[in-house]
Amino acid sequence: MSISQGYRCIMLGLALLLSLCSWSTATAQEEMRFDSTPAYLPTIMVIPFAKEGVDWRDRLERDKVMRAAITAVREGFQQAGYSTVDLRARLRQLANDQAIEWGNQTSVKQQVIEVSGADIYVEVEPIITESYNGATGGVILTAYDAVSGISLANHTDHSPSFYTKQYERLVLKAAERALPEFIPQMTAGFQDMMMAGRILSLNISLASGLSYDLDSPVTGGDLLLAEVIANWLGENTLRGQYHLQGMTATKMLVDQLRIPFFHPTNGQPYRAYLFAVKLRNFLRGLGYDCDRDVQGNKIFITLN
Repeated sequence: MSISQGYRCIMLGLALLLSLCSWSTATAQEEMRFDSTPAYLPTIMVIPFAKEGVDWRDRLERDKVMRAAITAVREGFQQAGYSTVDLRARLRQLANDQAIEWGNQTSVKQQVIEVSGADIYVEVEPIITESYNGATGGVILTAYDAVSGISLANHTDHSPSFYTKQYERLVLKAAERALPEFIPQMTAGFQDMMMAGRILSLNISLASGLSYDLDSPVTGGDLLLAEVIANWLGENTLRGQYHLQGMTATKMLVDQLRIPFFHPTNGQPYRAYLFAVKLRNFLRGLGYDCDRDVQGNKIFITLN
């Protein structure tokens, strides 16, 4: 090989190396961009943290610090590109519902979450601390999956100390400091849940006086009713993941099962009630009349 040919080979090799490096860098940048941008942004509802027996409506109306904290957190999510649900609008929506037990704040909370359509609810607890150095505002933020109630993220932050009685401003400052860390943590927890699937529980029971039970054979086959249901769960849960906690002739308790986050046909978030309807329709197709009830991530099927 001549010197000129060798030089040409070296230059071609360098060009190829630079091209590969450029492609690798571009690919890495694209992967970073993709990973840092969630494919699905959950809808958020910000609610007050309330101890047992505390009326939400009363606290929202009377507690200016709480209102300031909720507004600041909600606006922070909006600025980050998230859709949010107005809690006070949902409370007004339920105000005329005679079924609401306003004295039972656990019931109110659950019903507000269910009608909100939110994927995540974030509980906000503002804290004001006074000392000889002035007053400090703090916020405790906790994010939960609206369907399963599983905690996705939590964070606490506070403002610097000031000699002031304008506590709302202190809480606003605390929220500003907390959200840049809290939102990515919540998003990561949400994405992990999307990958692993939502966790539900299932309770199947029989009404009294029936001529069959879970140990009865299904018409037209050799399997018992309990075995047919177990096979259906294996085919309709995410990667066949479910755990049978216990079973008798009249009751089947699945303490944990996983469903895809997105519905397999329409691509929308897969809610617990949709899974319950699918199971109910399957059982009715076998000739078993049944009712279903859904409470959060808990599904109750009653065979009639």
